[in-house]
Amino acid sequence: MFTFVRKSLHASSRLVVFLMLMFLGLLSFGGGCSGFFNGALLLQARNWPITEARLERCDPSLSQRKNGEYYWRLYATWKYGDGMKRGYSDLWSPNDAPTYPASSDSAVVDAHDRSAIIARYCSSLALTQLRASPTHPSWAVRNDAVERGEWKRELSMGIAAIFLGLFLMSFSLLVLLVDERKDPRYPNTIKRCFLKVRELVVKAR
Repeated sequence: MFTFVRKSLHASSRLVVFLMLMFLGLLSFGGGCSGFFNGALLLQARNWPITEARLERCDPSLSQRKNGEYYWRLYATWKYGDGMKRGYSDLWSPNDAPTYPASSDSAVVDAHDRSAIIARYCSSLALTQLRASPTHPSWAVRNDAVERGEWKRELSMGIAAIFLGLFLMSFSLLVLLVDERKDPRYPNTIKRCFLKVRELVVKAR
């Protein structure tokens, strides 16, 4: 397989494929780390005390998935802590929020259902409680997210994205480094990688 990749791609093409795969891998890895951290935070938050919070802002927005389906997302901010001096914000999609087919007119849906979404969700968010870390007060999460066990989904998706990112980055290096011959000029993988990138850049010019 790797021999086929090496023979079928020219120097410039291999460099482009390497950069694209590395970029996608880093993007997936970074998103996975963020999701893993959020999941670990939600898991740990089960032991945090509930703190008083005041809703400052609730803004629903209509977004579109890859399959064209429209769905609602909520962006909300709260004040909490001593003197309500600390701020917390979150962006999420309620599990029971309505969805719309791809053929829907987003402008019509937004104008028609926005007020109903605000009345349905923002009023309840005013009563939403937060859990704040006693050792790191700036760390806070929504109590309803903790009680629903959202840490399971965040952790699983985060781990999957991390492994996907590692796979893409590893494959990008294989596309760049694979060679049928063992060249003594490349004593280690790291040096070989840099030499190969330089060689491909020169050939691509």
